[in-house]
Amino acid sequence: GVQTCALPIYHLHETDKQAWEMHDLLVEEYKVEWHVIEQLKQQNLMEWVRKMNVIENIVDEVIKKELIIQ
Repeated sequence: GVQTCALPIYHLHETDKQAWEMHDLLVEEYKVEWHVIEQLKQQNLMEWVRKMNVIENIVDEVIKKELIIQ
């Protein structure tokens, strides 16, 4: 019934919320650590995009390991 579905849906919503919060925090931490700053974006857009893609991939893997594959 509805009650049995509510908990899993709530859990999925909370996990998704946690994942996005963790994503945003980790991306910002990696950007600082790797000096992926606005100046780089202005001077060498392709390098900035490359580094951001690497950061996104790393963060996605961390989130999968930490939140999804527990």
